[in-house]
Amino acid sequence: MRKGPRRPGWGYKTELSRELIFASLEEMSRREPSWGRALQRRAPMTKSPPWIRREKVEGPRDMVAIAHRDRPDEGPVVLYTHGGGYVIGDPETYVAIAARMIKDGGRAYLPRYRLAPEHRPKEGLDDIEGVYRWLAARHDPARLVVAGDSAGGALTASLCRRMVLGEGPVPRAAYLLSPWADPFWSGDPFEVSRDDILGPGFIDWANAHGVLKESADDPELVLRKGIVEGLPPTLIHDGGAEIFVPQIDIYLEALRAGGVDFEHRRWPEMVHVFALGLGLVPEAKASLDEAAAWIGRQLAG
Repeated sequence: MRKGPRRPGWGYKTELSRELIFASLEEMSRREPSWGRALQRRAPMTKSPPWIRREKVEGPRDMVAIAHRDRPDEGPVVLYTHGGGYVIGDPETYVAIAARMIKDGGRAYLPRYRLAPEHRPKEGLDDIEGVYRWLAARHDPARLVVAGDSAGGALTASLCRRMVLGEGPVPRAAYLLSPWADPFWSGDPFEVSRDDILGPGFIDWANAHGVLKESADDPELVLRKGIVEGLPPTLIHDGGAEIFVPQIDIYLEALRAGGVDFEHRRWPEMVHVFALGLGLVPEAKASLDEAAAWIGRQLAG
């Protein structure tokens, strides 16, 4: 039996957060995608913080809409796209994450989008684009910020690309959490890290249900192939203990070569989308507060 934490920098709560998420994802991989989606919708991982209120909206997709209780019309209007390997995921799991991005004011919208295997990833991106254009018609484009994690981070990056190529409106800023930068990366992810929340069962299951049926030349899935001039300022946070580190590094080099205005911070001991540990993992709050401050500077600039 292993004694002590998996990694030297982990405390008890960080270890607990990792084990809970890892076990949940592995259990989902033994079932149909609909089971995991329903579980995430019924059992969000964290409570909504007191500074937000929920709002009812009628948009192009079913979505969770939240607003700052006192300052909804100040600060960013955030479109947050959840992750889940293009197969699972629900906005309810990510409300607390989005809420920290508007802790000083603003609104956030978390849409449900079409998922594999019933739909192709491009159809999900079409849904996110539709919600973004709906928001752009109702809010000052200078306040629009897009964000997402994992597969949702990839969808967010590809949404920005579509807006540039489609003559906008381009978001004011983008925030990517552990983006799934290349589903076709040929290395062995478990030689990179065996401490991540993503295990072999879940990765194989998600790939079989969705993304590996697509083309490895698709610039909307392989982010390094989708770099275009005019992308918005971008902040990328990831963890040094996650299996996506090599492919994210390749994406960062492509951003640098393409002249994109971006900032990157790697939290050395953290796992994939460690913000999901909000309330247990101190780095989760620190990362999201750092992102909120960065977003505020982009809006002020």
